[in-house]
Amino acid sequence: MKKTVLMMTLLAAPSAYADDYVLEADHSYASFKVMHMSRGELTGVFKVVQGKLRIDNDEVKKVDVDIAVASVDTFSAARDAH
Repeated sequence: MKKTVLMMTLLAAPSAYADDYVLEADHSYASFKVMHMSRGELTGVFKVVQGKLRIDNDEVKKVDVDIAVASVDTFSAARDAH
């Protein structure tokens, strides 16, 4: 059984006088870890992440994120190319 974990660092810049936040592209990425050929874990990141979130009363109410699949980086150019 394969398990995939996707974590995102949500660093956001607040818009003026609102509870809506926009992810800062220079400070945001999505990371993942998967089992690779039953030999060990493979980690990587998607470098292009855009999105926004809404916070209401200190609770995240809505998250809308787009991840550019072509921005994958597994720290191996040959692997990322196929």
